[in-house]
Amino acid sequence: MINKAKKVLDEAEVIIITSGAGMGVDSGLPDFRGNEGMWKEYPVLKDLKLDFASIANPKQFKINPKIAWGFYGHRYDLYKRIRPNAGFEFLRELIKNKKDYFIVTSNVDGHFQKAGFNRDKIYEVHGRINKLQCTKCDTEPWNIDDDKRFGVNPSTLELSTTLPYCKKCNAIARPNIMMFDDYSYDYSISEAQENRFNNFMNKYDKNGIKIAIIEIGAGTAIPTIRHIGEHIHNKIDTATLIRINPREAQVPKGAIGLATTGKVSLRELCKDYMESYPLHMIDQRELQKNKSYDKNSDAGIFADELSPENEKRVDDIMLALALNKAAKAELKRRENQEKLKKSLGAFMEAVLDDE
Repeated sequence: MINKAKKVLDEAEVIIITSGAGMGVDSGLPDFRGNEGMWKEYPVLKDLKLDFASIANPKQFKINPKIAWGFYGHRYDLYKRIRPNAGFEFLRELIKNKKDYFIVTSNVDGHFQKAGFNRDKIYEVHGRINKLQCTKCDTEPWNIDDDKRFGVNPSTLELSTTLPYCKKCNAIARPNIMMFDDYSYDYSISEAQENRFNNFMNKYDKNGIKIAIIEIGAGTAIPTIRHIGEHIHNKIDTATLIRINPREAQVPKGAIGLATTGKVSLRELCKDYMESYPLHMIDQRELQKNKSYDKNSDAGIFADELSPENEKRVDDIMLALALNKAAKAELKRRENQEKLKKSLGAFMEAVLDDE
């Protein structure tokens, strides 16, 4: 199946990337698969008898705003701290030589933008955590200050910093995220994104261009992303869906299902497109084993950027990257550059001595 999927990607002129929660799990974000998954991360909510549909609900911002913002504030801090996993870079390399691309995601973490994708080519179907909207008035959603961090009391899950307020009417603000039983979600940003996506589809749905849809980590519990990919696959003769999901890889006729995680499949599918792996994705311990590693070199500086907690979470990805031929070639290139500089320096010293 992997070779069949590679062939589809090679022949495709246009790429549509669709992603669900599994894409974030590969970066080390928690998996809220059912209430037990959420309660494992937030045991306080189990004690309060609040399930996911209850806490991810706009009414909580009215009846218990400190708990509501404790939940979303902690998630915001986590999303800001975590580095997007290597799969994002694999996808960036894949689209470089393609005619066009678009991203449709149910994730609210903003990691596609953080990974460097064009924000005008991203449709966030469930909203975004880095923008706020008012719980009372109709002012347009606004950005959270980039250096903002929400302090949360871990024993109570209550926000320990000041609640966010509307800049216009001073009512409590909430994230611009579509929640359960949410009749006050501000669709304005999502609507603009959806319109751009529809215009994109209108360009390519009838002209015979081959389209590859890569779906990563989208489950059946909230099947929005799966439905979008299947609709395009079934509607357009030249479109093929590649579904990557370790638990739910079943696909419609003509599609390809890969029952692995995104980090495994994307590395295999996209490795031929990689010119060289970014050095910040290489595990520091692996670099130290390599004779060309120098603590003061660019490789050392990039590797040191990995935070301890993030390094632990991505060890399995990093090991594969460090052993990859392309990564080793990049290290070798930098080593040769250093040798050349030293040789030129020695040559110039010799010339000066002769004079």
